[in-house]
Amino acid sequence: MTAKAALAAAEAAGLRFTLATDGRVLMTAAAEPPADVVQALRQHKADVAALLAMRLAPPPAPSPADWRDMPFGSRRGAAFRSARMATGACSCCAGLRWWRGADEAGPEHWRCDACHPPPEGLNTITKSRRDGGAACIFGAFGGSTAWGLPAQRANS
Repeated sequence: MTAKAALAAAEAAGLRFTLATDGRVLMTAAAEPPADVVQALRQHKADVAALLAMRLAPPPAPSPADWRDMPFGSRRGAAFRSARMATGACSCCAGLRWWRGADEAGPEHWRCDACHPPPEGLNTITKSRRDGGAACIFGAFGGSTAWGLPAQRANS
């Protein structure tokens, strides 16, 4: 009997497996498992543990760059949150393209190209990542009104 067959026989006998935080495999059963099943698991202990670790381990976290290619769901949401927190990314849309007016200086004038595209005909400077902390709606336009909204808004 192979490790895979031993595991299948154990699960068919009602055994359930979980992975402990320290990497150990924990086994539970509603009733006493058959002796031959337990013997087969013991015989292939290391291989069964490796099979269960591969199957029960949480999937690796997706890289933030891959979130757009993922189907909708909790993993995509987690990847999007990571992408928005990445250095140089927009905190709103996770975009990495920034622009500012050619006559503006200072890091507070960089605007996200996706959230706030530049107006047609404006002479701009662009770059692929924003230095420092990511900002978008609040503070991205170098000033705010009493309402906390950007004081200078591009027409788009």
